Amino acid sequence: MVDIMALAISVLPNLAGYLVAARGLRIQNFWTSLYQYAWFVGFGISATTCWLGMHLTQRIPRAR
Repeated sequence: MVDIMALAISVLPNLAGYLVAARGLRIQNFWTSLYQYAWFVGFGISATTCWLGMHLTQRIPRAR
């Protein structure tokens, strides 16, 4: 469940830029500029969300 949540959260910031690129529009704002780095942004958000979710649900054994 944490993995699916991480995927959904990481896709959302890139969605606006994708929709603009798919339609061929020339709109420039923060979200469309962020789409230039979609892979890095998605990976970073997904990794952070997954790590945080795993620790909050205690699915990872903690080091003693």
